[in-house]
Amino acid sequence: MKKLNYLFLLIFLTAFAACSNDDDNSVKANLESMPVTNGYYTNTGGTLKGYYYYSTFQDNDKLLTFDYYLGNWTGATFAGFTYTNSTDTKTGNSSAAVSGKGKIGAMYLVAYPSSYTPTRFKINDPSKYTIDGCWISNSVYAYNCMTTNNYAPASKFKSGSYYKVTATGYTADGTTSVGTTSIYLAKYASDSDTPSKDWQWFNLGVLANAVYVQFDVDSSDKGDHGVNTSTYFCLDGITLNQK
Repeated sequence: MKKLNYLFLLIFLTAFAACSNDDDNSVKANLESMPVTNGYYTNTGGTLKGYYYYSTFQDNDKLLTFDYYLGNWTGATFAGFTYTNSTDTKTGNSSAAVSGKGKIGAMYLVAYPSSYTPTRFKINDPSKYTIDGCWISNSVYAYNCMTTNNYAPASKFKSGSYYKVTATGYTADGTTSVGTTSIYLAKYASDSDTPSKDWQWFNLGVLANAVYVQFDVDSSDKGDHGVNTSTYFCLDGITLNQK
């Protein structure tokens, strides 16, 4: 009898799990097979805004629109968002994920917030979708800033040091906040701690009423011009829930 009860329970749990998967109303932004140049998305066009040329790009399914900035100077790099399939963990100032790969597939996002370039994406159909969350990772550059003294003015972290990313949701006007939430990519309780080298799930459910989601970086290591630690970080598997 006990064996039969166990068998019935196993069948029930299997059926329940199958139903749960069928009822999953979430979708993920898909970046796979999108075009890159030397491993990164680059757009040399756009509209000049201050020091940067501004443009946007979308994921394959056009769920989200990402802000992209290219500096108006020789050797300029991007700000805002780009995407990459880079596995470069050897170059000290690489913006690639410190794990050397994406969480979901080969392609993932790199973010670079600055005081001139809000790092945000837009949910294209907020009447149908709400933000759920995403995977987040330290970049190689940020990790090296926190673990060595080789990237002045950044300083090696010690007990009490931290590095966190804050997400703020905004309504359709782009200025009215609906809430904020943060995640630590490094939080030192002792001098021997280290930053995260893994992809972490960043729950953005509290921003469910947002049309825009903006990301900002804060660090305990600051100077006259703001955060000294590199502000590159990586995102993957941005997930939306269907209403």
